[in-house]
Amino acid sequence: MDKKIGYFLLICGLGIVLASSIMLWKIFYGTMQPPQAFEADSVITLNLASGMAVSVPLPPHINRFANLSLSFMLMFFLVMAGGKIGGLGVKLINKPPTTPDKPGKPT
Repeated sequence: MDKKIGYFLLICGLGIVLASSIMLWKIFYGTMQPPQAFEADSVITLNLASGMAVSVPLPPHINRFANLSLSFMLMFFLVMAGGKIGGLGVKLINKPPTTPDKPGKPT
């Protein structure tokens, strides 16, 4: 039973790693858009101590950089989690079989 669970966890871990790698590849080469988590305004207003306000325009690629960074961190987390799940599966597969102690037999 442990080997079946081990193989299942190994396949799930490899699937997570493979899926996140494919999504990362698609995002990196532009065939898929990263999730739009950040949408900062194109102008930031800073209030100075003297009571004046200064408007600083932001280039449009700041949002894209922030979204790409967040998606790369998410994919890295998924790859690490898939590796851990696969590692647990390998440990279950390589675990030596246990034999139950039979009462009545001298040791």
